[in-house]
Amino acid sequence: MFTIDLVRDPRDILASRRSFLAGGTDHWARDAQSVANELDARLNELDAQPPNLRVRYEDLAINLDTTAERIGGYLGVELFSSDVDRPAQHVTTPSATASVGRWRNDLDEDEAAILTPIAERLGY
Repeated sequence: MFTIDLVRDPRDILASRRSFLAGGTDHWARDAQSVANELDARLNELDAQPPNLRVRYEDLAINLDTTAERIGGYLGVELFSSDVDRPAQHVTTPSATASVGRWRNDLDEDEAAILTPIAERLGY
């Protein structure tokens, strides 16, 4: 069985969650401690499983072709990302790449500090 863990910098998760105002996202935690608790529990679940391929959202956003090759190699298939229609407008930022590192402008130092241990656990 193949499992791919798609992860994202938790600080950017919080920043993105806060920017969603519509679309049924009212149930999403929008404070740093709740996001940290939620992600810590999920990472504990992932860590208890056999090793999986971990793919970073940032790698997909910044270098889709290389990331697709990596995923394809793991799955034993050839993936073609160049044929994918990439939307001109990302959901909460002008582009997917603009959503990477947005926490630096969107979060205060205390919020970032709460989420940094989770980010470090993910290799950020």
